[in-house]
Amino acid sequence: MKKCSTMDLDFIISKSYYLQELLLNLPEARLKEVLISPRREIVENLKKHLRIMAEMNN
Repeated sequence: MKKCSTMDLDFIISKSYYLQELLLNLPEARLKEVLISPRREIVENLKKHLRIMAEMNN
């Protein structure tokens, strides 16, 4: 992945539960280092999505 736009990253992350879980376990400061331009929407959407998935599994 030489050049990857934030939209591409959003798509990849949205399709990978493993990546979502890894990103949610990172502190926010580290998350900013990992992602090129982490948008608050990405983080919030991940949290909502995983919360819904956890509720469905219970």
